Amino acid sequence: MIKKSLIIIGLLIVSLFLVSCASEEVSEEEINQDFEELSDQDFVEVVADDDSALAGQATRRISSEASRVKKKIERVKVSWTCEQNSERVVMTSSLGYKRELATHHCVGDKLYSFFCNSDDLKWKTPIKVCENGCEDKKCVADEPTEPENNSAISLGAGGGGTSSWCDSIEVELIGEETLADANVLIDEAELTIIFAPGEFENSKGTFLYRQNLNFDNNSKSVTYVENDDDEPDNHFLVESGDYVATYNLIFDDDVQSDIMNSVYDDLEDQVITLFADEYTITKAVKLVDDNSIELTFTGPNEIVISDNDYTDSVGESGSMRIDGETVESNTVIIEGKIDGGAFNLASIKVEIVAQDNYYVGVGDTLTEAINDQGEQTESLISDNWNIRFNSYDSDSGTSVLEIGKLCSLE
Repeated sequence: MIKKSLIIIGLLIVSLFLVSCASEEVSEEEINQDFEELSDQDFVEVVADDDSALAGQATRRISSEASRVKKKIERVKVSWTCEQNSERVVMTSSLGYKRELATHHCVGDKLYSFFCNSDDLKWKTPIKVCENGCEDKKCVADEPTEPENNSAISLGAGGGGTSSWCDSIEVELIGEETLADANVLIDEAELTIIFAPGEFENSKGTFLYRQNLNFDNNSKSVTYVENDDDEPDNHFLVESGDYVATYNLIFDDDVQSDIMNSVYDDLEDQVITLFADEYTITKAVKLVDDNSIELTFTGPNEIVISDNDYTDSVGESGSMRIDGETVESNTVIIEGKIDGGAFNLASIKVEIVAQDNYYVGVGDTLTEAINDQGEQTESLISDNWNIRFNSYDSDSGTSVLEIGKLCSLE
């Protein structure tokens, strides 16, 4: 009798276990509904890698709802693909669920920038801490007032002062740390006006583009050194032949243009915004070589760039003129190809290189240092960006550089 009772109890336990397992089965529809009901912030916490979690970087813990969904999908194999353009990141699951996220996102008082790393969702940590709070995907304190026509007030070709609007970020360098060491890449997330994503329109369609300044090759730190006037002090020093920055103009999809009589017909007379200023491409022509191109941008200044071989990614054959003056130090790389008889423009890169030693002291700007050497501030391409050495803390060895359309120090 006892043996029989034990068998019955055992069967009951097995039955309860099976019922429990069955109740834990999760349908695809249920999981997709859970995803749909998550806020953007909670959704990111669920799908991101553990080493990229916002909760560990923000001033909050992961929500109970995000934790619940995360535990649920651990029982189901869900994989993701990640795609992005200048404004959106799109995550698509193997269960057919799709979620669009803005590339910029507020978490508390911090502003983050999302991007795809293969099929993983990643972000910079954080790109800004907003003093007056973060709302609507930007810092409240960082919302500048744009002048009329974007360019009515500017710094001027050698100015070290500021204008009635600003759009800049501060970068801290500790000790001998360089801009390259700090992985400084400035795009629309940091400079919301100067590098706002744009649309290039012609008869072939509408093409989204992005701009940025990359300092990967800037290997200079703040150094205690004598300037050319034999004055020893802490300077942000860029020596002759060193990279200042690399400017990139990148199209999400190649801009297409027919070629007629050595003219890139669908590029000419089209409007594009560079560094927050409006330009018209007044000339787009072949030079001598078949794979050559010369583009003339007419706006607040005239910028002429050329590349004798747009099929390579080296700058040996590129050149730049600004307002009729050749900028010998800068390197231009225009990348494109011929596809189906039409020209496809992919990107434009300008490597900005120092023409002399530039000694930028505390409170001074890069354009002032360039002027002090009698060199061309036009090499920076636009008056709408500059670098200022804002401060130096001798106790910690911390230097603060401001980059962009400079704000008042007052």
